[in-house]
Amino acid sequence: MELSGEYVGPDGEQQRLRVLCDGTGDADSLQNLLSGVTQMKELVSDFFGPLVQQEAQGRVAPDDTLDVKNMQRKCSEKQKEDGRSKATGAA
Repeated sequence: MELSGEYVGPDGEQQRLRVLCDGTGDADSLQNLLSGVTQMKELVSDFFGPLVQQEAQGRVAPDDTLDVKNMQRKCSEKQKEDGRSKATGAA
């Protein structure tokens, strides 16, 4: 199971955000989905945060780009950490 979203910028460039909701162990699918929603919320906040701050300061240039690959890598690392925490019973 996965959650995905797509952002199309003013220049028409598409950016895709994706979070896997597959868990390990005995976790039920509803809990996996809830975890995925939380991770997607964080990813969206990370994605738009810098742009919102720049806009609030009046510094947004038309060609500003967001580092989606880096944010997706961070989210993937967080998913792996969360999976290890669940597997070991840590909170």
